[in-house]
Amino acid sequence: MIQRIQNLYLFLAIIAMALIFFFSQGWYLVGSGKFYTLTLFGLQEGGTEPFKTPMSYYNVALFLVLTLINLVWTFCSYRNLKAQRMRAVISMVFIVLYCAMDLTFVVGFYGDLPGVANFVPNIGIFLPLAALLFTGLAWRGIQRDYKLIRSVDRIR
Repeated sequence: MIQRIQNLYLFLAIIAMALIFFFSQGWYLVGSGKFYTLTLFGLQEGGTEPFKTPMSYYNVALFLVLTLINLVWTFCSYRNLKAQRMRAVISMVFIVLYCAMDLTFVVGFYGDLPGVANFVPNIGIFLPLAALLFTGLAWRGIQRDYKLIRSVDRIR
């Protein structure tokens, strides 16, 4: 299954998106010395149980799951290059939309917390960008294979 370089890139994109479940997005440092951790499942005070978890933030987690399903589907459709190419583009759009939704919540929580000094990003905020890079590299590999197959078909 991982015979071509694009499938390796898609596998790395799947791993990068799956790691978002295990890393926090960042920390909000409050002037009183307290901090709030922003995870995929909401805002937690000092890393303990959830402090504020708006229902719409679960939509971000659901969208992440849908993005992961689409990436796995793209990874498994290695026999049909045309469909794999289309799904890779859809995956890139999903990842960009996930980044936009995530950053909306990062900025949106500023107004909800009293006396927020600053936001310190963690690795969880950068993992979608790595997944976008790997998916773009996979799309480029799929394009090269598609052009190679078309040129071989022309020779016959």
